[in-house]
Amino acid sequence: MRLPGLGKGRSKRPVSYVSMQLFANTRGDLEERKLIRSHGSLKDFTSAVAVVDAAFELLARRRIQSALNTHDINQTAERIFEYLKDRGVAFIDIEAIVRAAVGEDVHVADIGIRESYLVKSTGFIVFANANPRLSDNELSAILADSEQIAISKGFTPEAGPNSK
Repeated sequence: MRLPGLGKGRSKRPVSYVSMQLFANTRGDLEERKLIRSHGSLKDFTSAVAVVDAAFELLARRRIQSALNTHDINQTAERIFEYLKDRGVAFIDIEAIVRAAVGEDVHVADIGIRESYLVKSTGFIVFANANPRLSDNELSAILADSEQIAISKGFTPEAGPNSK
């Protein structure tokens, strides 16, 4: 795996299956995605959702400084929608998820868990590749922090290949 590891001057290393998938998908690394999938599939969707929720929120708050920044929120929602328009995800749901991630009090309870997961994982990739693009170390650190947030909420993210 090309995920940066621990060591002097190196970032934290994510170890969960979903974090490794997000990393490979963000970098567009087909070989890495095949390697991860060859080691099995995601079995604990609930814990994966917790990691993706945390990762998306961390990056959303990093990229969009305030819930009052409607231009950036709308622009982000439009970019995510471009990737998901053929998947039947409503633009208004995407925008609500982005607004909620930056701290706005919006109702998102009626948005299904799989739709929310799709929007947040796609949004994570959009945020990570936005200008300036996150380095591999920054991306790894955010994913590792997301795993820790999920663990602090009582979830146990499923270990990925080569996570030891």
